Amino acid sequence: MGHRRITFEPRAGAGTGREAGARTRIRARAWLVPGLALLGAFGLLAVRLWVVEPMTVVSDSMEPTVPRGSTVLIHSVGPSPDHLTAGEMVVFESPENNITTLKRVAGTAGQTLAIRDGALYVDGTRVTEPYLNPRQTDGTFFHRVTVPDGHVFVLGDNRASSIDSRNYGFVPLTAVTGTVLWPR
Repeated sequence: MGHRRITFEPRAGAGTGREAGARTRIRARAWLVPGLALLGAFGLLAVRLWVVEPMTVVSDSMEPTVPRGSTVLIHSVGPSPDHLTAGEMVVFESPENNITTLKRVAGTAGQTLAIRDGALYVDGTRVTEPYLNPRQTDGTFFHRVTVPDGHVFVLGDNRASSIDSRNYGFVPLTAVTGTVLWPR
């Protein structure tokens, strides 16, 4: 017995096996780009909803760091409020009027703060604040306070026009809704 040879005759217009395979690869690639675009869109939506939120600043209390009209990026999942550090910019619900507010943490639980002639002192040591405009802080005074547990003391960078913890007191950590990712 010899070998029988079986031949395959493609249907009319079907092309060769090589051509059919190429068409299959092209169809697979045709779905790849829209699929990746859709996946990317869902990823961006998730980041926007649960991680990063843009916020437009409507006051001059954080000038010169964040001028009025600027957009900042808020890390809404950010570090636990228990891990906030002095110098970090935070967003919180103002104890005065429940409006979303942007300020800088000046002191955390257990720290003692005072402002003498525009200079911030934490635990008796003068704090270097390169983000301040000295012309906007000169002559500012605030009595010595100690930050209680579960709270932070916040200040605006534009001390002359900022309504902050000097006015409404300590901010509860539970009111902090995020930290500023950009600008820093």
